Formats: sequence, C-alpha cells, structure tokens
Amino acid sequence: MTDALAARARQALAHPSLRRLLAAIPAEHRGDARQMRSWLAVAAGIDGLDGDAFRQAHHAVVEWNDAVSLADDIARAYHDPKLRARYGADAVERAWSDPQTARELLLKESGAGRLPPEADGALRLIYEAQQFAAESGAKLPAPAAKPLPTAADEVDAEYQTLIGQSATGRLLPAEAERLQSLAEARVAAQDRQSAAAEAVGDRKPTPSEYASLIAKSVSGRLSDAEGARLTGLAGERAVAEGRATADDVAEQ
Repeated sequence: MTDALAARARQALAHPSLRRLLAAIPAEHRGDARQMRSWLAVAAGIDGLDGDAFRQAHHAVVEWNDAVSLADDIARAYHDPKLRARYGADAVERAWSDPQTARELLLKESGAGRLPPEADGALRLIYEAQQFAAESGAKLPAPAAKPLPTAADEVDAEYQTLIGQSATGRLLPAEAERLQSLAEARVAAQDRQSAAAEAVGDRKPTPSEYASLIAKSVSGRLSDAEGARLTGLAGERAVAEGRATADDVAEQ
C-alpha cells in the first residue's frame, strides 16, 4: 500500500512546474514521506506554488505520509507482546495476512464485552486501514492462503481441530473455507488409498457413516437430516477426543 502511494507522489512531484521545488529538496529527504510532507507544507506559502500541480502533489504526499504512519502503527500492534500473549503468535500472523477474519474475531469478543485495550486498538487499526484503502484507492494485501499440509496425519489433525471448533460454534469464515479444503484433501487421500488397495487385490473397506457424510458434504449433496447427523457425529467425536465438552455440544 505504501509503495503504491509513494509512486503516486513521485509521479505528481515530477510535474514540470515543480522541477525547481524538487531540486531544492535534499535527495536524502525525497524518499521519506514525513520529510516530504514538511517540505511541501513550507512550500505552500511560496508565491507561484498554488496551482493544480502543486495541490495534487501535496495531496499525494499527504496520503503517502498517512499510509506510512498507519503502517507504523500496524507494525507496533503486530509486535505488541500483550496481543501475542493473549492470542498467540499464529493468530497474530493470520491477522497480518487476513485482516477481515481478524476483524470478525475481535468484533465477536467486543460484542461479548471482553475486549482488552490492546485488542481494541488493533480493531481500530483494522478499521482505519480498510477505510484508508477505500478512500485512497490503494489496495490492501489479499489474504494469504496457508498451504494445505501434505502429510495425511497433518491434514487429519488440522481437520479434527476445526471440526471440534465447528461443533461448538466457534468457526470463522476463513476457517470454514479451510475446513472445506481439508475435507476435500481427506476424501482425495482416501480415494487414493482405496485405489491403491484395489490395485493390489485388497477388498475396498466400507467407509464409516461419518466418512460417508463427509464425502457427501464435499459434493454438496447432504440433506437437512444428513447435515444434522454430521454435526451430531462431529460433536461426539470432539467430546470423545477431548476437544469439546458435552455441554458445549449440547448448546448447539
């Protein structure tokens, strides 16, 4: 975001009518948004620098400076030890690449009345960044998708964790998409295992009811009753594996 606005400012300052002004600014200051804003604030009072070219350059430099200041605030929040202690390093990393999901999580906590000051500040920064991007036309980075694990046991472990969260109603939109991708990866792995077993003459094992419903959910063919049954089975598994309590599941 800051690079795009810096380029926009440089382009505006390259106008022929501003050549003498730019030449008067030390070269080491021209790549510094704060220094450039100060120079243009002083230059605003000079006769002959009140035309459209100067106004456009001044506006571009102000936007660039605002973006740099906002980026600095976000970086401080990113390294805030209180945020990392409360949510964990992985959650902070996720928020850095997927601010919309972080915003939804913090709004949920805020609605429940348990948002600490440092998290409230992080939520404010997310709003400011999204608003700034909308007003300036600069694009926020697209959420970075975490690659799916390649090992079957790692796929299964992450899948079971998210299933447990879904059984207790704590799944965010990005996590729901992740769960769907993991489910597809599990079904694909099972198909490969079955094909390999058949290739060596083994009888194809009969899938469990849970596995059968998961396979149907991937293709979107679950009825309401089957969906309810899958949720119930997921809750039972979460309780059996210690990832949720019976009370958690009963509340759903």
